[in-house]
Amino acid sequence: MEVINWKSWSSYAKAFGTFVSIGGAFVLTFYKGPPIINQHLTSTFSSQQNWILGGVILACESMSTSLWYIIQGIIGIAFRSCMTTWCLKKTDPLFVSMFKPFAIVFAILIGTFCFRDAFYLGSLVGSVTTVIGFYAVMWGKTQEKYYEGNNLETLAENNVPLLQNEA
Repeated sequence: MEVINWKSWSSYAKAFGTFVSIGGAFVLTFYKGPPIINQHLTSTFSSQQNWILGGVILACESMSTSLWYIIQGIIGIAFRSCMTTWCLKKTDPLFVSMFKPFAIVFAILIGTFCFRDAFYLGSLVGSVTTVIGFYAVMWGKTQEKYYEGNNLETLAENNVPLLQNEA
């Protein structure tokens, strides 16, 4: 459970980032806008097709795609698990989650350039807004950890006991 201290900028950043991320998700979901990049697939084949060759190619494609999904699942899961474990050893769970917004960028790029999807203004605005909100929350959490760590170090350096007997 997150603690909100309205006297610190880090709490404001966390609250602001949360609302901005939610707003960005709404924009991404409900606003399409005009297309920025609009690519249409055009057919380069003639009207006469070789149905036998097409059936064989389709069967080979189906087999290779299913094998690719299996290989991709094994390698992807192993690589992701190793990288997540390595990041957790080097830092803490906060920094592992910082790379999540890059998945949005990669999904948009792959969809636009590999699958020739149209890229709309709503996708751009919503994605950027969501990423800004996410990093605002991460900045707030980092600042809280930094100040908590410095306060504990200051107490330890000054040898101030945590529980003082005032009697």
